[in-house]
Amino acid sequence: MILDYFSMVIGNIRHKGIRSWLTMIGIIVGIAAVVSLISLGFGMQEAVLSEFQKIGTDRLVITPGSGMTSTPASADMTPSKLTQKDIDVINRVKGVDVVSEVLIMPVLAEFKGDINYVILFGTPVDTETSKYLNTMDFFKIELGRTIDSSDQYKVSIGPVLAYDTFIKDVDVGNVITVNNEDFKVVGIQKKSGSPLHDKMIRMPIDVARELLDEPDMISSIFVKTIAGFDVTKVSNDIEYSLRKSRNVKVGEEDFKISTPTEIIERFLSIFAIIQIVFIGIAAISLIVGGIGVMNTMYTSVLERTRDIGLMKAIGAKNNDIMMIFLIESGVLGLVGGTVGVLIGVGISKSVELIAVYVMGPGYISAYLSFELLFGALIFSFVVGCVSGVIPARQAAGLNPVDALRYE
Repeated sequence: MILDYFSMVIGNIRHKGIRSWLTMIGIIVGIAAVVSLISLGFGMQEAVLSEFQKIGTDRLVITPGSGMTSTPASADMTPSKLTQKDIDVINRVKGVDVVSEVLIMPVLAEFKGDINYVILFGTPVDTETSKYLNTMDFFKIELGRTIDSSDQYKVSIGPVLAYDTFIKDVDVGNVITVNNEDFKVVGIQKKSGSPLHDKMIRMPIDVARELLDEPDMISSIFVKTIAGFDVTKVSNDIEYSLRKSRNVKVGEEDFKISTPTEIIERFLSIFAIIQIVFIGIAAISLIVGGIGVMNTMYTSVLERTRDIGLMKAIGAKNNDIMMIFLIESGVLGLVGGTVGVLIGVGISKSVELIAVYVMGPGYISAYLSFELLFGALIFSFVVGCVSGVIPARQAAGLNPVDALRYE
């Protein structure tokens, strides 16, 4: 019986031709948007989480004031400063392995007459700290070598600075001018995907302080914990020690400690809100598609009123009539959902290929799971069925005598 219903429904849909496809446009657009947005969204989320894992879950970052490490100049706008005393306090906390101060400031760089503002990173170059910093993705070297304790006027630079900032490419061995001082490039770093780090100039922190005339400046403090220690507990102990040293109360801290877990949770919460907004926008298309299916099914009831009367006259029950129209509206949704899924997959894969071409592999990848694709198809079928409930009830409630007389 069910097969007969489906056979009848498919025949009706094919008979309507272009009208059936116009009915499904809203569902096609909605499902395509949902699939592509969720696919790219989760792909981007996985890429970001992967980058956090590369940095390591045993790292802490301490910054002054609000802790806005993404804006180097913000250090000048906060009333608090990080000092060598803070580093000494942190070093005494149980569970701390390596402590490294970093100076981050915008500087004017010139290469072969072309001038640009770039970000200067001044880092310690002692053996222990260099070994720690060089485990981070945004300090790893691809060409040449990293800076060491014997380097005074030598730098390593990010790949964007090397190849996409100046008119001519900067190679290892070239001389670049920073704030009117010449520095030899000894290394070009690997691409990290971070605009800040990929456009950096890295030099020994003592040289950077001399260049900027900032003998005591510290923008951030990086901390690595000893393996086996709870990072959250170490973070709390550092916070307690710094509060005591800086003589500030709980809730009035003039410094910020960021743990990888906090950063990831903050990112996921922001990302979830963005996903909800995008899916909400896509859902509007599905609502429009559902209204289109409902309108088509109402029209179909009117066109087939005499057929409904005939079926009832030869013994069809109200449930049979209702089932036929529900299946028809569901199939309209399912076909539209299938096309939408194919288009959504095509969009997400196209964006992935463009991202690979422009930025390289690993930044955006399409997340296409069976659950996502199958769920989208089921959802489109349900949207179609729900949209057809009222027309189906109207069809099932027709009086057979009146239906046979309908012109």
